Amino acid sequence: MDQDFVFEFSERFDNLFLQSVYENDILYAQQMFEEVYMMLTSFLARTQLSFEELNWEECAHRLHQLKGHLGYIGQTKLRECVEQLRKQLLEDTVNASAVIIIYLQIQLSLLSLMPSIHAEINRMELYLDTHSPHVIWNF
Repeated sequence: MDQDFVFEFSERFDNLFLQSVYENDILYAQQMFEEVYMMLTSFLARTQLSFEELNWEECAHRLHQLKGHLGYIGQTKLRECVEQLRKQLLEDTVNASAVIIIYLQIQLSLLSLMPSIHAEINRMELYLDTHSPHVIWNF
């Protein structure tokens, strides 16, 4: 097998960013994608509740956690949107209607991203199955 083959992330993800983060360590990338995929469902439920309660401090905390996870999967643009919303939530006066609308847009983006994350995990699994290094022992 060609050990110099570089895994290309799908167009839904920032390939250049992910290449710099993972340096073609696809097993690690797959693990991080799986971690993000698993946390998104509970994140969405908990954050929805925090927004419904208008608990801005809790919302900002949850968005800070999400921002880090989005970096693991190369969602650089969505990560920027999350950071902008987080900053708005930390201001002295919060426009509830505006931040809820922005959060709902982020929520929709996350929900639409989940199948792509799952598909990318499967692509990485296939890559690892077909491009795993073969250890040759020379004695």
